[in-house]
Amino acid sequence: MKIKLRHLAGKVFLSLILISGLSTPISAQNLISNGDFETWEGISTDTGLDKGIPAGWTSQTGDGNLTLYRTGTPHKGNYSVFARNTSGNVSRMFTPTLQPLSAGKMYKLTFYTRGKGTLANITLTENGEKLNGAVATSPSDKNIFASPSMLNKEYNNGKEWEKQEYTFTIQTDGIYKLIFWPKSTAGTDGETSDYFLLDDIELVEFVDETICTLSEIIVKGSTLKEFDPGILTYNITLAKGAAIPKVTATPADTKASVKITAATKIDGTEPERTTTINVTAADGISTREYKIIFEESNEILREGFASEDRPEKFTYPNKTNWIIDANAAQNNGVFFGNNSIRPKGSDFTDDYFTIDNCTSAGILSFYLKNRGDNANAILTVSYQKTSDSNNWIELKTIPDSEIGTSYEKISLPINSGEPVNIKFHIQKTAGLIGYNIDDISLTPFIATKQENEKTGKDIVFANGNTIHLQTSIPTNYTLYNINGQICTTGNVSGEYTLSVDTAGMYIISLQNANGKSVHKIIIP
Repeated sequence: MKIKLRHLAGKVFLSLILISGLSTPISAQNLISNGDFETWEGISTDTGLDKGIPAGWTSQTGDGNLTLYRTGTPHKGNYSVFARNTSGNVSRMFTPTLQPLSAGKMYKLTFYTRGKGTLANITLTENGEKLNGAVATSPSDKNIFASPSMLNKEYNNGKEWEKQEYTFTIQTDGIYKLIFWPKSTAGTDGETSDYFLLDDIELVEFVDETICTLSEIIVKGSTLKEFDPGILTYNITLAKGAAIPKVTATPADTKASVKITAATKIDGTEPERTTTINVTAADGISTREYKIIFEESNEILREGFASEDRPEKFTYPNKTNWIIDANAAQNNGVFFGNNSIRPKGSDFTDDYFTIDNCTSAGILSFYLKNRGDNANAILTVSYQKTSDSNNWIELKTIPDSEIGTSYEKISLPINSGEPVNIKFHIQKTAGLIGYNIDDISLTPFIATKQENEKTGKDIVFANGNTIHLQTSIPTNYTLYNINGQICTTGNVSGEYTLSVDTAGMYIISLQNANGKSVHKIIIP
């Protein structure tokens, strides 16, 4: 039918929500004619009361004995309506026709009650449908039902007027009529304070002006994938010394305003590392604050391709050969950022990009994915010391036959002793892609036992052919040889030793609740 429906306890009900001062009409036009009951027709005297019909309304007894009376006890103005039905069965009073209601729009129904009585329901149904009491309280494709909270609702307001207010959303354009179903109300022989009175019925299009949520947050040009309007705090890890990313946000309500206060220091206190987003609703009163807390890692490079622009430090001899791939299916998603980098599926067969002036050597890690397009791609990863621009040192050559169509992590140690440039060089078949690369990081070595003892961090050192580990909390470790091959992995808490049979340089990576560290070990 025409209104958004939901099922509950075997019945289909109109999605009406009781609200209290939370909305503001965008138009003061009442879509109900004579909802204030100031105009009447056919007035006659009955038991000392003015019996009649409010102009523009219809009264039908149905299975009850409904009679409408004009009273001089209004909520405001001169009159209200006394709906008498002593039978205990449902009757109905309704507006013959409303103005057309529009799909997707929200409307607010407001009315005032006084005295004592029961309404079997309040329904909104398409104009022209014939209804009876059974239809008003049972599922039917001929009717749009009110919410369960309105079904057989008892009112006992005494001499005070009480405001009732509901909202709903129209699903399909149409012309509707509004029906009140009095079921059991006081008779004319009772106390006048018990007369069930209705007044000032109003139906208006409205917008909720208290909405102070966001629909999205964008950091460094990339939408925050885990964003939820109800979650107010987010943590994003950045490389060591990284610039504070630009944050923008979109309010859920276009009439709401947004004020963003940027973080000031990546290595500062939590307030200094926090970008706040304050949303003020259209009412100028309702507010909500979101926080983006940036955390500095010990990685000197941490690139998740958050922006479709070329990342800082990346250099392309021929930029047109490379694409920052915004396809969500090609995003690995370990670091912040929704994109990845890949060769363009064009005629080029041999090209590279570099990451320049990485200020320290360490473990280079990245994720690699074979696009499965039979490009016969080969990736060669090399580095050069910034002091020796003529000499590239190869770390690893990876043919696409060794990589699957899901992302795989590659870790390579760089033992330069000084700042380096890193090269990713791809050869492939023309017109094909070959690889996607994502989540590139460079974690520096932590060199000495003494430095770690001073800082209270994990202690790693070698004594002969034995590597000693000392940690204060459970820690996962991975030991690599100089070629980046994994020698062993495990978990340790407290003191632990590893025996190594072959002399040479080794890299051990530690990961625990405090973060990640990488250590260089020499076995003589």
